[in-house]
Amino acid sequence: MKLIVPELGRVTSLFVADEIRPLSAVPMDSYFRAIAERYNFTSLPAQPDPEQPGPAVFQGGYFSSAVNTWPIVRLQIYNDALQVDSIQTDYALAILNDVLEFSKKEFHYREPISKPFLLFESNVVVEFGGAIHSAVRIFEEVQSATSKAMSDVYEQRIQMEFNALALASDPLSLPPPFSGLLRSDFSIIRRVNRPFSENRYFCCAGLPTEIHLKLLEQFEVLAVMAPELEQP
Repeated sequence: MKLIVPELGRVTSLFVADEIRPLSAVPMDSYFRAIAERYNFTSLPAQPDPEQPGPAVFQGGYFSSAVNTWPIVRLQIYNDALQVDSIQTDYALAILNDVLEFSKKEFHYREPISKPFLLFESNVVVEFGGAIHSAVRIFEEVQSATSKAMSDVYEQRIQMEFNALALASDPLSLPPPFSGLLRSDFSIIRRVNRPFSENRYFCCAGLPTEIHLKLLEQFEVLAVMAPELEQP
């Protein structure tokens, strides 16, 4: 399997607002300016509207440490959550942790009493080493039948191919705060506007990027390598 590009690494930290809020008032315009300066954002978010509460959204920045520079696609600051979008979840988590430490040190936000919940989301584009339709044995019969039906109806040779695979958990079975917030699907979808022969797929999961890639590598072994080994 070849990683073409990591498109999104998102980490969200959920906490109890009352536990982290500073005990004295924080001028939000000063806080936003400090965040924009530290993470190299070019513009400030709009001031929160008390009548329509929502996040403060920063876009298009980066964070440099002594050894690394991490891109920040988007940073969203809620009363009870922080969300960081980068290109890998390990980058996003490092940035999120720095935002928390900076906020505590410079603006007296507090360490939460309750353990924060972390949610992950990973989107990557990969190329598998071969066709993966053989991963689902019954698919070959369905593929043949649908190809024949389409070809007969339109009087053209139309060859149907594997296009997508998706797994998901029942969101109604998840306890708070995961219900409604956790991205629980695992999907593998052909990359649009690319020839099928490339075996290139857009893949999503509610997991850290590293774990996501390892699962895709395991899938490739089962879907591509194992069927080839079984052939006489």
